[in-house]
Amino acid sequence: MKISTVTPPCPQCGYNTNNNLPTIPSNTPRFAELLRTNECPTEQEESTFRSFIADGQSSLNTIDTRIALIKLLLAKLENDRETISLAIARYKEPLNPIRRTPADVLRQIFVHGAGHDRSARECRRSTPHALDLESPPWVFGRVCRRWKDITVYEMPSLWTRVKLKLRKIKSKDLHHQMALLSLLSIYLNRSKALPLTVFLDMSVPKSSSVSFRTSQHASVLNILLAHSRRWVSLFLVGGQAIDMLAISEDSLISLEEVHIQDGPSGNPRSLDIQASELRSWTSVGTTSSPFIRVLPPTSVCQQITEYSISTVTYTEVLKVIRLFPHLRQLSVQNLSPENDLPGPELPATRLSQLQALHLIQLNLSASSANSFIALLDLIVCPALTHLLVDACGNISGAIQRLKERSNFELQHLIAAEDADAFVKGLSNCLELEEIEIRGAYLYKSITEVLAHLSTITTPTKLNNPSQLPPLPNLRRLHFQLGVLPFVDVVVENLHACVISRLFCAQHTTGLRQLEICITTPDAQARKILDSPRLKYFHSVGVKIEIIVPNLKEFVKILARFREFALTLKALSSFLINK
Repeated sequence: MKISTVTPPCPQCGYNTNNNLPTIPSNTPRFAELLRTNECPTEQEESTFRSFIADGQSSLNTIDTRIALIKLLLAKLENDRETISLAIARYKEPLNPIRRTPADVLRQIFVHGAGHDRSARECRRSTPHALDLESPPWVFGRVCRRWKDITVYEMPSLWTRVKLKLRKIKSKDLHHQMALLSLLSIYLNRSKALPLTVFLDMSVPKSSSVSFRTSQHASVLNILLAHSRRWVSLFLVGGQAIDMLAISEDSLISLEEVHIQDGPSGNPRSLDIQASELRSWTSVGTTSSPFIRVLPPTSVCQQITEYSISTVTYTEVLKVIRLFPHLRQLSVQNLSPENDLPGPELPATRLSQLQALHLIQLNLSASSANSFIALLDLIVCPALTHLLVDACGNISGAIQRLKERSNFELQHLIAAEDADAFVKGLSNCLELEEIEIRGAYLYKSITEVLAHLSTITTPTKLNNPSQLPPLPNLRRLHFQLGVLPFVDVVVENLHACVISRLFCAQHTTGLRQLEICITTPDAQARKILDSPRLKYFHSVGVKIEIIVPNLKEFVKILARFREFALTLKALSSFLINK
């Protein structure tokens, strides 16, 4: 006897294996005719149709019931999914890799984020306002307690750069003013007793009156001046408002560097300060005036060994540098054009202790180049050992005349434009040890430098000192490359230069082995690293270093902590979720 089993429907969704859809009658020509006409179906046809309608309606009711059950089940599943997802996210948070990041890695992140991996001079414009709570280092302490403990209690150096723009402190609300003063006091106190770098922008819009400026900013300046004994660097914008600084005689005992940017108006004057440790002074002029408005006092001029001047004429440079008898480093940037060039009767200014000279011109004009040439023709630098030239024009000829007139022994050359002309012009500098070529975006200048340094000679000619390769004491060659169209050509020329100098070194004495350093973008660096010539350099003992800009410190950290990249990714996700 066959026993039939009936499977009960699913209580959640109503599914039943025994439930089948009713058989739909075939779509015959007879059925099509009934639909097309008003003819009455036969008794058998009517019975078939009514039976199908009854079975179909029953199946339709069952399907509707199942749909309602499935909707309830789907809603429950979606609710369960959301509950589990939230729980998983909550339990993932304690396992976030950023929580396990070593403290020294976090310190490196904070140093980089606050811009303290660069000098104060390099990032004086990008340094955030000290009272901006949305900028470093304030923002670091708002992530979690651990970050706050590190930034506030373990890293007082993060709070040693104090930048204030007085024109941003203009609230008339007394409570807001008190809050700003409190924030400034907190900021300064967190630096503990460490030396301070102060960026003070005292330039005020012309629409503001002097009384308004004084009443709004006096309290801020008084708080800042209370820590003046810790100032080591002062970057001042708007020298015309310097009277607001009531600086006492003994308040700047640690000050080593002053950087003053002139305002748009005012008469020339001396900044009467006493700072026994002051050694460096920078003057930035304006395009509206050919001279410097704020100069150091005579007593301080005797101490200055480093001086930088920009946006003035070359005659103003000559006038100012005579004030510093012990100058050892001079930087001249962005000379303003001058109509009257010097005549042959003008005496040259002798800078007997000058060791480093930096000439930088961002404005590519013939008049600016002529100003640099005029300046170089009117100075004598017998002690010069370091020279940096980043300016266009035929300045190489003026450098050669300076060399002949001064008879200096140059050791380090940094050049950008026309680097090949400078290298060729200084070939008789037997003391030159380092050459650095910056901003080379066309390979022509580089290839010509390498061709000049790789003079091919024969063993029979090596007995004659005049046949030695140029610059026999050269030990380091550094290229800062942009994206070059034919980097392979540069590598081949470098290979030829190394071979020729190694050949000469085997047959003579006194020729130093060359070290190569190349700073280049990442994709180009990989291409150089894949070159077979690199294996040759290593095989013959030539030291060669490939550097990707701004990643040197990152690579060091990455080598020590292999999960550092994952940590940074988790950090960004962590901050977004916060």
